[in-house]
Amino acid sequence: GGELNASYNCLDRHVEAGHGDQVAYHWEGEPGDKRAITYAQLKDEVCKAANALIELGVRTGDRVAIYMPMVPETVIAMLACARLGAPHTVVFGGFSAQALIDRIQDCDAHVVITADGGYRRGAPSALKPAVDEALKQCPDVRSVLVVRRTGQDVEWNDGRDVWWHEIVERQSAEHAGEFFYADHPLYVMYTSGTTGKPMGSLQTSGGCITQVAYTRSAVFQKDIPFYEKVYSDPTVGGDFLLNAPTLSGGLAGNGGFLSQFSQAALDSVFGRGQVLRTFPSFLGQIGFNPAASTGQSTLFFSGRALGTATAFASANGPRAPGFTGLNTIENGEPLYKLAE
Repeated sequence: GGELNASYNCLDRHVEAGHGDQVAYHWEGEPGDKRAITYAQLKDEVCKAANALIELGVRTGDRVAIYMPMVPETVIAMLACARLGAPHTVVFGGFSAQALIDRIQDCDAHVVITADGGYRRGAPSALKPAVDEALKQCPDVRSVLVVRRTGQDVEWNDGRDVWWHEIVERQSAEHAGEFFYADHPLYVMYTSGTTGKPMGSLQTSGGCITQVAYTRSAVFQKDIPFYEKVYSDPTVGGDFLLNAPTLSGGLAGNGGFLSQFSQAALDSVFGRGQVLRTFPSFLGQIGFNPAASTGQSTLFFSGRALGTATAFASANGPRAPGFTGLNTIENGEPLYKLAE
């Protein structure tokens, strides 16, 4: 069968084609910090992170749990795991220690990547304490890689915990990713568990990136940034926040602006012609009015709320269509419906 490396397809081939100086990823943090990362820079950071994971003992087939805020290191970690052929599972940063236990035990993860905390509603929100609590019931986890984001004090296990900046920054930026069969596992996505035990859906490298690359090209424009505007949730946005834009050589971006968002802030996003992925409930919290928005952007809803997408499409027409992604986990890949 065919062989590929998802990380190579997202990064290396664009650098090799002479597009290394093109911005791959825009990031804006809640405190106002910003980064624009080129394809060449992102590739280097992913290679360094992959080498750090190797130093921590991660090998092809090992599972890695990612419990992070929306920071560039989250993107880097996902692509580093893909580069190694180490399936990852992203756990929503708002979930409890028990949710971590369920997912770590189910997929048998031996490494956890987390942060001291993230920002929510303008204040630091701790993450590592939930990891520490969860790992009391997950003795097979041998390493915890910790990003310093908020500067909060954290408990430390010298035999297990490692600071991201101490191990990643000293690594080589050279790493030749191995190519794997197309059905090699890429990641595991879990249902929320609100109605029972979380159920995992295993996504394969070839199937996943083929689906998201096609959908990106068929539904969205290549050169329009795909923007994630949900606090701390790369869980269901990973494919279209990251994989689809970079596979097409386009732009990706994210941020966690829940406390700062307003109609004016969204109008700014729309005025720049971006794709905005969000949840209808989030727009309701900030009093978003589709009819009042200007610009040429597309709303991309997660979940089944066709009514909100339809309202947006009715107010804005073909210049700013509304899409909804249906049954992302149950079907393996999202189905898309254009609101009429």
